[in-house]
Amino acid sequence: MKIGKNVKKYRRKAGLTQKDLAEKLSVSAAAVSQFESAESLNYSTIEKIAKALNINPYYLITGDDSLNIGEWQPTTQEEKDWLEIESDRVLLQKIKSLPDIQQAALNVIIEGLFNNNQDPDK
Repeated sequence: MKIGKNVKKYRRKAGLTQKDLAEKLSVSAAAVSQFESAESLNYSTIEKIAKALNINPYYLITGDDSLNIGEWQPTTQEEKDWLEIESDRVLLQKIKSLPDIQQAALNVIIEGLFNNNQDPDK
């Protein structure tokens, strides 16, 4: 994955200079230049850059902001790990948006599932 090209693409799309992005990330402009020429970056860095650019990290990984995450097929282990984390984050956001009574009901259901899985007779 040539993630550096994607960092540059989305930085420009946001109308930011390397210096602007560097300030948002609290790094030097030289560091941003290195990010933009990198073949890959660790997920923590991807996440920080995406937050600074106000985009989904998925866009930096794939370079494609037209696809739904559900349509994207990860190819590396890092991409697979990221997709799992992102899917969990999206699910948690949905759960947190439910009214309290529905969250409580969901909690009862989940607890019941775990309790049933721990009892070998069921």
